[in-house]
Amino acid sequence: MSGEGELVAGRYRLSSSLGRGGMGVVWCAHDERLDRLVALKELRTGLGTGDMAHEAAMARAMKEARVAARLRHPHAVTVHDVVTHGHIPCLVMEFLPSRSLSAMVTDRGVLSPGEAASIGSQVASALAAAHEEGIVHRDVKPENVLVTEGGLAKIADFGISQADGEDTFSRHGTIAGTPAYLSPEVADGAQVGPPSDVFSLGATLYSVIEGSPPFGEAESTIALLVRIVHAQPTPPRRSDPLTELLLAMLHRDPGKRPTMRQVHEELAAVADEHSAAESSSSPSSPSSFPPRHTLSSPTKGRTRVSSRTVLTGFVAMTLVSVGMVFGAVLNTGGSSDSPVALSTGSRCLAELQVTNRWPGGYQGEVTVVPENGGIVGWKVHWELPEGHTVSEVWNGTPSRNGTTMYVHDAGWNAAVEQDTTATFGFVARTRPGAEPSDPTLNCGTN
Repeated sequence: MSGEGELVAGRYRLSSSLGRGGMGVVWCAHDERLDRLVALKELRTGLGTGDMAHEAAMARAMKEARVAARLRHPHAVTVHDVVTHGHIPCLVMEFLPSRSLSAMVTDRGVLSPGEAASIGSQVASALAAAHEEGIVHRDVKPENVLVTEGGLAKIADFGISQADGEDTFSRHGTIAGTPAYLSPEVADGAQVGPPSDVFSLGATLYSVIEGSPPFGEAESTIALLVRIVHAQPTPPRRSDPLTELLLAMLHRDPGKRPTMRQVHEELAAVADEHSAAESSSSPSSPSSFPPRHTLSSPTKGRTRVSSRTVLTGFVAMTLVSVGMVFGAVLNTGGSSDSPVALSTGSRCLAELQVTNRWPGGYQGEVTVVPENGGIVGWKVHWELPEGHTVSEVWNGTPSRNGTTMYVHDAGWNAAVEQDTTATFGFVARTRPGAEPSDPTLNCGTN
């Protein structure tokens, strides 16, 4: 591609380069048909310029698009389209103003365990959903975790993932993934599986907390792989209260690692504790990683990773600060551009916008609008349609009584002046066969 201003596939106008890597260039582009910003990943291959090289790159692009379409999770980067430009395959993805977790650590230094838990819990929720769909990422590493300024994290690049029903791209004698974050079984040439992603996420979190991967960074790839297969990881020194969880994720035996769903629950609990500690130390200013609450249902027959009791009510994760709107990049056709629900209550209105839908759930953004003058303290409630449950809430404090869902202000956003609004978001899960009904909201003051 020649550069800025070039039109790709008759609709995507390149505006600026977002980054370069071994597989090509990622561009910021304007979708002239839908009038939105997108990220366009130009996929190149080091195998040459012949037909086989083109077919391999195109197959990788199509596979990543199919896997992403199957997943449709709010913490996984959305792929909109696959196109070709001058025989070069390109992925068209949601545009997420962000930087990689690797760049974040390079710019500001290592993360605290609480910050790492906030980001890791989001990534783990997407990977857990992927595993439940029969998808293994196979290349979880800091470079493939994108983080916005508001704290929203998404896992990217499913190009070498392994999915049920899809061919893999690993040829005989090769290893897919980044050596420093590979699990021992993968480094030894064994079959990849969900526990391998658990190990790689553990190595990723270890790296951003400790400053280097658990087995270091050897100049020789062969030496590093031998170390991963035969040695023990360097014990973490800065990771408390995540030490026990990280060591469990990095266990040599894949069968003794926690599931990704368990990892998500543990990380969310630590993120909640971190958020509460920051709020008590500086109540006047919200953290740069706003709390995200997860409503958990009791789980039977699940072995806990640590002896710490995980909150069974709601635990916090990290997500975007107020004002981040997903509708522009995540709308999948199941929502409209205008609010889909509007109701009145005492001195305020609550408007619901469904910003994303996927099989088994949807994501909503609720705007609280004062009716007459400002308000101090607000609460929104609605009846959950049959088969619907709310699993995550951000920028609000959730509770539930039977089939009635309540969200109160988060404290720092309680005061809403005239002509201004407050916003919170949630993720709802739906039972198979449940009607895709949007709830009617009621708004009142505390």
